[in-house]
Amino acid sequence: MSREDIDKKFTRESILKIISNELAGLNLSTDDYIQVANSVLDSALVGENGTDGSPRAVPKAVTRLPIVTDDLIIRACDREQDYPCFEKWTQDDRGKEFLLSRLEDNVEHPRDLFYNPNHLFGMVCEISGNPIGIVGFLNRDQSNGRAELRKLIGEPSLRGRGLGKKASRLWVSYGLNALNLRKIYLYTFDSNLRNIRINEELGFRLEGVFREEHVVGGVPRDILRMSLLRS
Repeated sequence: MSREDIDKKFTRESILKIISNELAGLNLSTDDYIQVANSVLDSALVGENGTDGSPRAVPKAVTRLPIVTDDLIIRACDREQDYPCFEKWTQDDRGKEFLLSRLEDNVEHPRDLFYNPNHLFGMVCEISGNPIGIVGFLNRDQSNGRAELRKLIGEPSLRGRGLGKKASRLWVSYGLNALNLRKIYLYTFDSNLRNIRINEELGFRLEGVFREEHVVGGVPRDILRMSLLRS
């Protein structure tokens, strides 16, 4: 069995386990299960196309900042100027996830994370220049060419519009092509199905599972580590 087959096998088994765990406590009817299965099948048939069936656009290699697109800009972070926005964004539950070290179960203080010299951040802005979120490479290891990806759309009214996914795609391209990263990795809870799916669409693959690493709401949860390698 090839490495690619092994990766697919573990990814499939992990996703099936997650779905099974999530559905088990919902007391669904047979019709409900059929509807879920149909939704999964519809998603699979879309494949590498967009939601409208059209092929996804492949972005050009990003080699410098700022990154300018038709609806957003990613610029270099100015720690003194941008810290107030970052501190505000990390007050709600979604923002606090950006501060959470999944393996250590530790929430860092915003200032400690933001000013760490081993972390590199980019500010996600509207085309007008108004900051709306942040992307980052944490614990950048230049000798080994690797870093941890984190991303956050800080303005709650702008979440769920695909901006975080688009910003992540551009930031990953910047990391691979401008920073010469060989490997980009991330951590996510097994219950975050939407995030796992987005990560896979960005090219990340399951690398390992930390089984029942944390207890969330009284329920043991797995932590997934996913990674993307420069081809």
